[in-house]
Amino acid sequence: MKSSVLTKLNGGQLANWLLLPKWQINHVLCRIALERSKGGRFTKLWRRQPFNSMGSSQSSEKFYCNRYLNGEGPPSLSQVVEEVNQKNKESAKRQPEGKMTWVVLHKDLPGFPNVNTVQINYVFPEGIQTQSHPHPGQAFAGQQVSAYLPDNRKGRKVLKLLEKAFYQQLLFTVATNPNGEDVVTPDSIPLKTNQEGGSINNGYPDPDYFKTLEKTLKDKGIK
Repeated sequence: MKSSVLTKLNGGQLANWLLLPKWQINHVLCRIALERSKGGRFTKLWRRQPFNSMGSSQSSEKFYCNRYLNGEGPPSLSQVVEEVNQKNKESAKRQPEGKMTWVVLHKDLPGFPNVNTVQINYVFPEGIQTQSHPHPGQAFAGQQVSAYLPDNRKGRKVLKLLEKAFYQQLLFTVATNPNGEDVVTPDSIPLKTNQEGGSINNGYPDPDYFKTLEKTLKDKGIK
């Protein structure tokens, strides 16, 4: 009986193949082996392919399929899964190693009268850039960054989310500043690095800040 499957072999999708019946997985492995035998790459398999429980009807395809399933062909599916997941994990580590602490300041922020302020301190020592940074293998300067939240219920909730994002290495990266120096800087998650000056200066007041921040965090899996 014929049907079809989207052979989408990349990143997080690879692990989903482990949920397929064995005969379906074997079909995909055979397709990979055939592509490899022709000098192709398995990443070419981004189309809908017909399959059946017997695999290919062509003798040359069966030859490469049998070699693959006998361990004589390209890496196994589990090896491919492990390699791709490792690459994704490494590429996702844009944030250098650092430390996050916070203190409460007895002063209010514009827009939050009579509410104390939480000052978050991020400290990064100097280090060596990875493949996710502008100049891999070269040094970047150490940096200290402070961010601010109102010390109220909403601010404390966001503080916990930012802490989670920090330890998942999502808040900062290394970038080249206008002076040509490679430094640690906030990544795509917005931080209020100034107490005043409004949204244009990464400060307060900014009535849309929490809505924007929580949406950005949610898009990155932080909630």
